[in-house]
Amino acid sequence: MMKITPDKRIISIFLLADDGQMDKLLRRSAEQSQAEIVAISDILSGIARTASEQPDIILLNLSVSGTNSAAIVQALTHGSPRSRIVGYGEAWTETYFAGLERQGMKDLLIMPAPLHEIQRIIFDGQFSYEPATVSNRVSSSAGTQIAPEDVSALIGVFSNMVRGNFLKICQELSVAISLGPDILCRKAERAFEDFLQVKKVSIYNDLRDSASDTNEFGIIDYFDERLTSVTGEFMGIMRIWPGDNKPDGKVVNSIAGYLAALLALSWRDQNLRSLATVDELTGAYNRRYLESFLRQLLEKAQVQDIKISMLVFDIDNFKYYNDTYGHISGDYILCQAAQLAKQCCRKYDVVARLGGDEFAVLFWDSPEINRPGKGAEVGSEQMPSNSEMALRMSDQFRDMMCHSPCASRFASNACKLTISGGVATYPADGDTVRQLLLAADTALLKAKSDGKNKINAVK
Repeated sequence: MMKITPDKRIISIFLLADDGQMDKLLRRSAEQSQAEIVAISDILSGIARTASEQPDIILLNLSVSGTNSAAIVQALTHGSPRSRIVGYGEAWTETYFAGLERQGMKDLLIMPAPLHEIQRIIFDGQFSYEPATVSNRVSSSAGTQIAPEDVSALIGVFSNMVRGNFLKICQELSVAISLGPDILCRKAERAFEDFLQVKKVSIYNDLRDSASDTNEFGIIDYFDERLTSVTGEFMGIMRIWPGDNKPDGKVVNSIAGYLAALLALSWRDQNLRSLATVDELTGAYNRRYLESFLRQLLEKAQVQDIKISMLVFDIDNFKYYNDTYGHISGDYILCQAAQLAKQCCRKYDVVARLGGDEFAVLFWDSPEINRPGKGAEVGSEQMPSNSEMALRMSDQFRDMMCHSPCASRFASNACKLTISGGVATYPADGDTVRQLLLAADTALLKAKSDGKNKINAVK
């Protein structure tokens, strides 16, 4: 509880499950001299101690507590009714905050929290000091307390959920959110097989996958747990083959809730990444991604043997097709161009839409990539260089566009749907993103002036 001295008030702050970040931030704050900071790594011990000592502020690390947070906050609120409870953690923990606010949590800090936010929430009078009231459970030195048996009861609310390595597993899985739903599911399967001590755990994002799964452990000896997010969205199925060890239903339910929350965040993260890097219409990468990827390649090329060539092309007379057949047909042409470009490329090359009807294809080779026939000879000739390969694939793409379904749909035999393009190579034609794009674009304009339907290399 708060201690009052002649010149200042000392705030008591308890940190539960802190990984060291919040402790460092608090001690860097100019107001840290006004605070008595106690860090407790074990949440169960922390609940008992907060109930006994009644701190002014309780800071709970939601990145660690995860889906157990609601039960933990409920226990803290019951055991320390005068304490102000503030959560903190990574951005994804914001998903929990609405429910935790109903349980009694007052605020949330997203880490790494700026010092002015810590100042505002913790040190700027967001709490009020209230003298301890006398009751049959009062300690003259510790303020209001609850009986030890009540503390035990509160711990029992969620002790099964946090037993063993569950909190550690939750923390490790939260890091996998950015790796995508599929990798997250595979990591979760391995982690919870060991934690639950069962034969197998399988996680399916689609009900059709769960229906078609034929596992070596049999199709009968399992049970399913639905994964439903806090917003009620179906996130998948967790299937468990228990074997001789039937796991506790409450524990399984807690795991399912946690996985659903992580999957919801992982899908959202993947969608946001896609919006930031992929052109919504064509499915090709956008200009931002191309420039970022090329910049990284150019940096590596300073110390590694990386070959880089770039094709920039646009669709000849695209405005005519767009105006004559409508924007829907124009969109169809753009999508077809992107798909055909991908077919002509290798899987590691990058196809991007620069804007309008202008696209770029980044052809690159690195020593780390193992390609069939690399370094071999074809007849008496060496395999083509990166720039020669880029020109060949670009010309193949141009020919495919002439004979593509969209050409027969929108153009007569006398007026083929064609492209014009230019190919620039690093370092001969430029050693920066801007120089390579400009060089390729200049070669594209030359192909236009030469009569279109042509791929030019930079001269």
